[in-house]
Amino acid sequence: MQIFIELTIGFVMAIIIYNVLHHFLVTIPDRKYQIAVKKQVDNEVFQIISELKDEKSVLVIDRFINSSVLTSVWGRGVMVFEYRCHVKNDYDLKFTRTTIDNKLRQQAIQDDFIDENGNVKLILTDCWLNNHILVFDVADERNRATYEYVKDIKKMDEK
Repeated sequence: MQIFIELTIGFVMAIIIYNVLHHFLVTIPDRKYQIAVKKQVDNEVFQIISELKDEKSVLVIDRFINSSVLTSVWGRGVMVFEYRCHVKNDYDLKFTRTTIDNKLRQQAIQDDFIDENGNVKLILTDCWLNNHILVFDVADERNRATYEYVKDIKKMDEK
């Protein structure tokens, strides 16, 4: 009986030690990295939003609402961020998506967000409008997990 208690205590201690180590060696560095990437992507997106706030723009964004990280949805390592903005009109979705995608590509090229093959690393993965709220997702293809995510999203869009 005593050996069973000792094994149980040892097992519980091993789980606690594993979780503490995982938190400090994996979770915290991942969050710090994600925050750093989000700041870089936010800068790119905010430049686009400021261009689209101009009344002469083809798509007029009234105001920025918020941005969030979508890692809890798509898993660790996937660098995808959601942005919400209020727009003056409910524009055609295809037009809106094309406009944001083109602006994002131009901004990414201008600020050197391209890989060694010349491909843009900032990808518009999703975009929708609902009651003058524009929501769009931007992926930063800087790692394998995000690359696979973008590939899967493109497959779903083809269907």
